[in-house]
Amino acid sequence: ARLQTSLYAWSPGENETRLVRSETDRLAGCVPAARRLLCLQDFATQPRRLVSIDPLTGSLEVLYDPNPEWLAVQLPRIEMLEYTDGEGNQSFGQLVYPIGYRRGRSYPLVIVQYRARGFLNAGTGSEVPIFPLSARGYFVLSVERPEFDERATRLSVTELIRETEFDGSENRIKREVILAFVDTLRSRQLIDMSRLGITGMSDGAETAFDLVTETDLFRAIVVASPSTGPLSYALQSRRIRRFLLQEFGLNPPWDESSPTHSYWEENSAELRADRLHAALLINAPESEMLSAFALLARLEQSATPVATYIYPGAYHLKWLPSQIEASQRRSMDWINFWLRG
Repeated sequence: ARLQTSLYAWSPGENETRLVRSETDRLAGCVPAARRLLCLQDFATQPRRLVSIDPLTGSLEVLYDPNPEWLAVQLPRIEMLEYTDGEGNQSFGQLVYPIGYRRGRSYPLVIVQYRARGFLNAGTGSEVPIFPLSARGYFVLSVERPEFDERATRLSVTELIRETEFDGSENRIKREVILAFVDTLRSRQLIDMSRLGITGMSDGAETAFDLVTETDLFRAIVVASPSTGPLSYALQSRRIRRFLLQEFGLNPPWDESSPTHSYWEENSAELRADRLHAALLINAPESEMLSAFALLARLEQSATPVATYIYPGAYHLKWLPSQIEASQRRSMDWINFWLRG
Protein backbone atom coordinates (compact mmCIF):
# COMPACT_ATOMS: atom_id res chain seq x y z
CA ALA A 1 0.00 0.00 0.00
CA ARG A 2 2.86 2.35 -0.86
CA LEU A 3 4.20 2.33 2.68
CA GLN A 4 7.85 2.25 1.60
CA THR A 5 9.77 5.00 -0.18
CA SER A 6 12.58 3.77 -2.42
CA LEU A 7 15.38 5.59 -4.23
CA TYR A 8 16.88 4.09 -7.39
CA ALA A 9 19.96 5.16 -9.34
CA TRP A 10 20.00 5.05 -13.13
CA SER A 11 22.60 6.13 -15.67
CA PRO A 12 21.36 7.21 -19.12
CA GLY A 13 22.05 4.50 -21.67
CA GLU A 14 21.95 1.66 -19.14
CA ASN A 15 19.14 -0.90 -19.02
CA GLU A 16 19.17 -1.46 -15.28
CA THR A 17 18.55 0.54 -12.13
CA ARG A 18 20.23 0.12 -8.77
CA LEU A 19 18.34 0.22 -5.49
CA VAL A 20 19.95 2.86 -3.29
CA ARG A 21 17.62 2.96 -0.31
CA SER A 22 14.19 1.63 0.74
CA GLU A 23 12.59 2.65 4.05
CA THR A 24 9.17 3.18 5.62
CA ASP A 25 9.62 6.94 5.67
CA ARG A 26 8.36 9.72 3.44
CA LEU A 27 10.67 11.86 1.31
CA ALA A 28 9.62 15.06 -0.44
CA GLY A 29 11.17 17.90 -2.41
CA CYS A 30 14.47 16.10 -3.12
CA VAL A 31 17.07 18.19 -4.99
CA PRO A 32 20.70 17.38 -5.93
CA ALA A 33 23.44 19.30 -4.12
CA ALA A 34 27.19 18.57 -4.11
CA ARG A 35 26.86 14.91 -5.05
CA ARG A 36 24.14 14.33 -2.47
CA LEU A 37 20.37 14.61 -2.32
CA LEU A 38 18.73 17.13 -0.01
CA CYS A 39 15.24 15.96 1.00
CA LEU A 40 12.49 16.63 3.49
CA GLN A 41 11.94 13.47 5.53
CA ASP A 42 9.36 12.35 8.06
CA PHE A 43 8.11 9.04 9.42
CA ALA A 44 5.62 7.78 12.00
CA THR A 45 7.42 9.13 15.07
CA GLN A 46 9.41 11.95 13.46
CA PRO A 47 8.12 15.36 12.28
CA ARG A 48 9.48 16.66 8.98
CA ARG A 49 13.17 17.56 8.90
CA LEU A 50 15.88 18.34 6.34
CA VAL A 51 18.22 15.44 5.52
CA SER A 52 21.10 14.68 3.18
CA ILE A 53 21.29 11.32 1.38
CA ASP A 54 24.32 9.80 -0.31
CA PRO A 55 23.06 8.49 -3.70
CA LEU A 56 25.85 5.89 -3.81
CA THR A 57 25.38 4.26 -0.41
CA GLY A 58 21.94 5.45 0.70
CA SER A 59 23.36 6.71 4.01
CA LEU A 60 21.35 9.54 5.57
CA GLU A 61 22.47 12.55 7.63
CA VAL A 62 20.18 14.99 9.44
CA LEU A 63 21.03 18.57 8.45
CA TYR A 64 18.31 20.52 10.25
CA ASP A 65 15.59 19.51 12.69
CA PRO A 66 13.13 22.36 13.32
CA ASN A 67 11.59 20.48 16.28
CA PRO A 68 14.45 19.44 18.58
CA GLU A 69 12.08 19.49 21.58
CA TRP A 70 10.34 16.46 20.06
CA LEU A 71 13.19 14.23 21.25
CA ALA A 72 12.03 14.77 24.84
CA VAL A 73 8.43 13.68 24.17
CA GLN A 74 7.39 10.29 25.55
CA LEU A 75 6.22 8.20 22.61
CA PRO A 76 3.75 5.30 22.73
CA ARG A 77 4.05 1.86 21.21
CA ILE A 78 3.02 1.74 17.53
CA GLU A 79 1.90 -1.43 15.76
CA MET A 80 1.41 -1.93 12.02
CA LEU A 81 -1.83 -3.59 10.88
CA GLU A 82 -2.15 -4.75 7.27
CA TYR A 83 -5.12 -5.79 5.16
CA THR A 84 -5.60 -7.06 1.61
CA ASP A 85 -9.13 -7.51 0.28
CA GLY A 86 -10.38 -10.19 -2.08
CA GLU A 87 -9.47 -8.11 -5.13
CA GLY A 88 -5.90 -7.58 -3.98
CA ASN A 89 -6.28 -3.95 -2.86
CA GLN A 90 -3.89 -3.24 0.00
CA SER A 91 -4.22 -1.05 3.05
CA PHE A 92 -2.52 -0.58 6.39
CA GLY A 93 -3.22 1.03 9.72
CA GLN A 94 -0.81 2.48 12.26
CA LEU A 95 -2.15 1.48 15.67
CA VAL A 96 -0.95 3.92 18.34
CA TYR A 97 -1.27 2.51 21.86
CA PRO A 98 -2.33 4.59 24.86
CA ILE A 99 0.55 6.00 26.86
CA GLY A 100 0.77 3.81 29.96
CA TYR A 101 -1.07 0.92 28.26
CA ARG A 102 -1.73 -2.00 30.61
CA ARG A 103 -2.37 -5.49 29.32
CA GLY A 104 -5.80 -6.83 30.16
CA ARG A 105 -7.54 -3.45 30.06
CA SER A 106 -9.71 -2.28 27.16
CA TYR A 107 -9.52 1.31 25.96
CA PRO A 108 -11.59 3.65 23.78
CA LEU A 109 -10.60 3.79 20.11
CA VAL A 110 -10.44 6.77 17.76
CA ILE A 111 -10.04 6.20 14.01
CA VAL A 112 -8.17 8.88 12.04
CA GLN A 113 -8.15 9.03 8.20
CA TYR A 114 -7.34 8.86 5.32
CA ARG A 115 -3.58 8.78 4.76
CA ALA A 116 -1.27 7.13 7.28
CA ARG A 117 2.15 7.65 5.70
CA GLY A 118 4.75 9.91 7.26
CA PHE A 119 4.55 11.58 10.66
CA LEU A 120 1.51 10.59 12.69
CA ASN A 121 0.47 14.15 13.32
CA ALA A 122 -3.29 14.64 13.14
CA GLY A 123 -4.62 12.87 10.05
CA THR A 124 -5.34 14.37 6.65
CA GLY A 125 -6.15 18.01 7.30
CA SER A 126 -4.23 17.97 10.64
CA GLU A 127 -7.36 18.26 12.79
CA VAL A 128 -7.30 15.24 15.16
CA PRO A 129 -4.03 15.10 17.16
CA ILE A 130 -2.89 11.48 17.39
CA PHE A 131 -0.16 11.52 20.06
CA PRO A 132 -2.11 13.82 22.42
CA LEU A 133 -5.06 11.41 22.20
CA SER A 134 -2.70 8.54 23.03
CA ALA A 135 -1.47 10.53 26.03
CA ARG A 136 -5.08 10.85 27.21
CA GLY A 137 -5.68 7.11 27.20
CA TYR A 138 -6.93 6.25 23.71
CA PHE A 139 -5.99 3.73 21.10
CA VAL A 140 -5.70 5.69 17.86
CA LEU A 141 -5.81 3.92 14.50
CA SER A 142 -4.48 5.96 11.57
CA VAL A 143 -5.80 4.28 8.41
CA GLU A 144 -4.42 4.43 4.88
CA ARG A 145 -7.35 4.17 2.48
CA PRO A 146 -7.10 1.36 -0.11
CA GLU A 147 -6.80 2.08 -3.83
CA PHE A 148 -7.99 0.04 -6.80
CA ASP A 149 -4.46 -0.82 -7.91
CA GLU A 150 -5.42 -3.86 -10.00
CA ARG A 151 -8.20 -2.10 -11.87
CA ALA A 152 -6.03 0.99 -12.36
CA THR A 153 -3.66 -1.07 -14.53
CA ARG A 154 -6.39 -1.70 -17.12
CA LEU A 155 -8.73 1.29 -16.81
CA SER A 156 -8.32 5.01 -17.46
CA VAL A 157 -8.95 7.39 -14.57
CA THR A 158 -12.39 8.25 -15.96
CA GLU A 159 -13.31 4.60 -16.44
CA LEU A 160 -12.07 3.75 -12.95
CA ILE A 161 -14.20 6.47 -11.33
CA ARG A 162 -17.26 5.43 -13.33
CA GLU A 163 -16.79 1.80 -12.38
CA THR A 164 -16.00 2.18 -8.67
CA GLU A 165 -17.82 5.30 -7.45
CA PHE A 166 -21.22 4.77 -8.96
CA ASP A 167 -21.71 1.11 -8.03
CA GLY A 168 -20.64 1.66 -4.41
CA SER A 169 -17.35 -0.27 -4.76
CA GLU A 170 -15.22 2.55 -3.35
CA ASN A 171 -17.35 2.88 -0.24
CA ARG A 172 -17.37 -0.88 0.23
CA ILE A 173 -13.59 -1.36 0.16
CA LYS A 174 -12.98 1.53 2.56
CA ARG A 175 -15.68 0.27 4.91
CA GLU A 176 -14.34 -3.29 4.70
CA VAL A 177 -10.82 -2.26 5.72
CA ILE A 178 -11.88 -0.26 8.77
CA LEU A 179 -14.36 -2.86 9.98
CA ALA A 180 -11.71 -5.57 9.56
CA PHE A 181 -9.27 -3.60 11.70
CA VAL A 182 -11.92 -2.95 14.36
CA ASP A 183 -12.82 -6.65 14.42
CA THR A 184 -9.14 -7.56 14.87
CA LEU A 185 -8.79 -5.20 17.84
CA ARG A 186 -12.07 -6.45 19.32
CA SER A 187 -10.94 -10.09 19.05
CA ARG A 188 -7.69 -9.20 20.82
CA GLN A 189 -9.74 -7.52 23.59
CA LEU A 190 -7.81 -4.27 23.23
CA ILE A 191 -10.73 -1.89 22.72
CA ASP A 192 -13.98 -1.06 24.48
CA MET A 193 -16.58 -1.55 21.74
CA SER A 194 -18.98 0.84 23.50
CA ARG A 195 -16.48 3.71 23.12
CA LEU A 196 -15.54 4.03 19.45
CA GLY A 197 -15.07 7.31 17.58
CA ILE A 198 -14.33 8.06 13.94
CA THR A 199 -12.99 11.22 12.32
CA GLY A 200 -12.18 12.52 8.87
CA MET A 201 -12.08 15.32 6.35
CA SER A 202 -12.80 15.22 2.62
CA ASP A 203 -12.63 11.55 1.58
CA GLY A 204 -12.24 10.62 5.24
CA ALA A 205 -15.45 12.48 6.11
CA GLU A 206 -17.31 10.58 3.38
CA THR A 207 -16.10 7.29 4.84
CA ALA A 208 -16.98 8.38 8.38
CA PHE A 209 -20.53 9.36 7.37
CA ASP A 210 -20.86 6.07 5.48
CA LEU A 211 -19.84 4.01 8.49
CA VAL A 212 -22.02 5.79 11.05
CA THR A 213 -25.09 5.45 8.82
CA GLU A 214 -24.35 1.80 7.90
CA THR A 215 -23.44 0.55 11.40
CA ASP A 216 -24.19 1.34 15.04
CA LEU A 217 -20.58 0.87 16.15
CA PHE A 218 -19.58 4.48 16.65
CA ARG A 219 -20.57 6.74 19.51
CA ALA A 220 -18.92 9.93 18.21
CA ILE A 221 -18.01 11.35 14.81
CA VAL A 222 -15.87 14.42 14.04
CA VAL A 223 -15.69 15.71 10.47
CA ALA A 224 -14.06 18.70 8.81
CA SER A 225 -16.13 18.51 5.60
CA PRO A 226 -19.85 18.14 4.88
CA SER A 227 -21.01 15.08 2.98
CA THR A 228 -21.74 14.94 -0.74
CA GLY A 229 -25.44 15.39 -1.41
CA PRO A 230 -28.17 17.06 -3.45
CA LEU A 231 -27.48 20.48 -1.92
CA SER A 232 -23.73 20.29 -2.61
CA TYR A 233 -24.55 19.34 -6.21
CA ALA A 234 -26.85 22.34 -6.58
CA LEU A 235 -24.19 24.68 -5.15
CA GLN A 236 -21.61 23.62 -7.75
CA SER A 237 -21.09 25.80 -10.81
CA ARG A 238 -22.93 24.99 -14.03
CA ARG A 239 -19.58 24.13 -15.60
CA ILE A 240 -18.83 21.53 -12.92
CA ARG A 241 -22.28 19.96 -13.23
CA ARG A 242 -21.82 19.65 -16.99
CA PHE A 243 -18.36 18.15 -16.47
CA LEU A 244 -19.70 15.53 -14.04
CA LEU A 245 -22.40 14.56 -16.51
CA GLN A 246 -20.27 14.51 -19.67
CA GLU A 247 -17.09 13.03 -18.18
CA PHE A 248 -18.49 10.59 -15.62
CA GLY A 249 -22.18 10.24 -16.47
CA LEU A 250 -23.29 11.55 -13.08
CA ASN A 251 -26.89 12.69 -13.37
CA PRO A 252 -28.64 15.13 -11.00
CA PRO A 253 -29.79 13.64 -7.67
CA TRP A 254 -33.44 14.30 -8.51
CA ASP A 255 -33.26 12.12 -11.65
CA GLU A 256 -34.57 8.92 -10.06
CA SER A 257 -34.50 7.01 -13.36
CA SER A 258 -30.74 7.56 -13.73
CA PRO A 259 -28.39 4.56 -13.32
CA THR A 260 -26.29 6.79 -11.04
CA HIS A 261 -29.17 7.66 -8.70
CA SER A 262 -27.98 5.11 -6.14
CA TYR A 263 -24.77 7.14 -5.80
CA TRP A 264 -26.68 9.94 -4.10
CA GLU A 265 -28.51 7.51 -1.81
CA GLU A 266 -25.23 5.92 -0.71
CA ASN A 267 -23.11 9.06 -0.32
CA SER A 268 -25.47 11.68 1.04
CA ALA A 269 -25.65 11.93 4.83
CA GLU A 270 -28.58 14.32 4.48
CA LEU A 271 -30.62 11.58 2.76
CA ARG A 272 -29.69 9.09 5.49
CA ALA A 273 -29.98 11.40 8.48
CA ASP A 274 -32.49 9.07 10.15
CA ARG A 275 -29.67 6.50 10.47
CA LEU A 276 -27.15 8.91 12.02
CA HIS A 277 -27.12 8.44 15.79
CA ALA A 278 -23.46 9.11 16.69
CA ALA A 279 -22.76 12.47 18.35
CA LEU A 280 -21.64 14.71 15.46
CA LEU A 281 -19.13 17.57 15.49
CA ILE A 282 -18.58 19.50 12.25
CA ASN A 283 -15.55 21.80 12.02
CA ALA A 284 -16.66 23.39 8.76
CA PRO A 285 -14.62 25.69 6.50
CA GLU A 286 -16.63 28.74 5.50
CA SER A 287 -16.24 27.90 1.81
CA GLU A 288 -18.14 24.61 2.26
CA MET A 289 -20.55 25.43 5.07
CA LEU A 290 -23.64 25.91 2.92
CA SER A 291 -23.48 22.26 1.88
CA ALA A 292 -23.95 21.18 5.52
CA PHE A 293 -27.25 22.97 6.14
CA ALA A 294 -29.49 20.26 4.65
CA LEU A 295 -28.08 17.66 7.04
CA LEU A 296 -28.24 20.03 10.01
CA ALA A 297 -31.86 20.89 9.24
CA ARG A 298 -32.82 17.23 9.17
CA LEU A 299 -30.97 16.49 12.41
CA GLU A 300 -32.99 19.22 14.15
CA GLN A 301 -35.85 16.73 14.12
CA SER A 302 -33.75 13.97 15.73
CA ALA A 303 -32.17 13.27 19.10
CA THR A 304 -28.67 13.15 17.61
CA PRO A 305 -26.29 15.52 19.46
CA VAL A 306 -24.75 18.00 17.00
CA ALA A 307 -22.30 20.88 17.26
CA THR A 308 -21.09 22.94 14.31
CA TYR A 309 -18.32 25.53 14.12
CA ILE A 310 -17.68 27.69 11.06
CA TYR A 311 -14.09 28.78 10.35
CA PRO A 312 -14.17 32.17 8.57
CA GLY A 313 -12.12 32.39 5.39
CA ALA A 314 -11.17 28.71 5.52
CA TYR A 315 -11.04 26.62 2.37
CA HIS A 316 -11.21 22.83 1.95
CA LEU A 317 -8.01 22.58 4.02
CA LYS A 318 -7.78 25.04 6.90
CA TRP A 319 -4.61 27.11 6.59
CA LEU A 320 -4.55 29.48 9.56
CA PRO A 321 -2.58 27.97 12.48
CA SER A 322 -5.05 29.45 14.97
CA GLN A 323 -7.95 27.71 13.20
CA ILE A 324 -6.12 24.39 13.02
CA GLU A 325 -5.37 24.57 16.75
CA ALA A 326 -8.98 25.51 17.53
CA SER A 327 -10.25 22.60 15.44
CA GLN A 328 -7.83 20.21 17.17
CA ARG A 329 -8.93 21.34 20.63
CA ARG A 330 -12.63 21.09 19.77
CA SER A 331 -12.12 17.65 18.23
CA MET A 332 -10.37 16.40 21.37
CA ASP A 333 -12.97 17.95 23.67
CA TRP A 334 -15.79 16.33 21.68
CA ILE A 335 -14.09 12.92 21.76
CA ASN A 336 -13.29 13.23 25.49
CA PHE A 337 -16.88 14.16 26.31
CA TRP A 338 -18.63 11.42 24.35
CA LEU A 339 -16.11 8.58 24.80
CA ARG A 340 -14.86 9.24 28.32
CA GLY A 341 -17.54 11.33 29.96
